[in-house]
Amino acid sequence: MSQARLYLDEDAMRRSLVFALRARNVDVLSAAEAEMVNRDDQDHLAAAAASGRVLYIQRGGLLSSIKAGFRKNAFTPGSSSRHSSVTQPARNFGGSCG
Repeated sequence: MSQARLYLDEDAMRRSLVFALRARNVDVLSAAEAEMVNRDDQDHLAAAAASGRVLYIQRGGLLSSIKAGFRKNAFTPGSSSRHSSVTQPARNFGGSCG
């Protein structure tokens, strides 16, 4: 089973998170390491896709931007266009577990 390769956008690239993921042998590339700080959302998506990584985002506004971009520039199966997966951390809604 292959392991996901992650690209963390600049809002999600906290050192503690990067360190913890790498300590668990997760292949992580941060926006800073990719020299992508202060770039727009579509640039982060393109960087993740170009490196074959899942884009891990911290803020929800990026998802709307990405969805709009996909609708505008529809991905055509079989084309040479590459796309990337996007994931966002789950939010704690104040419920309790256990």
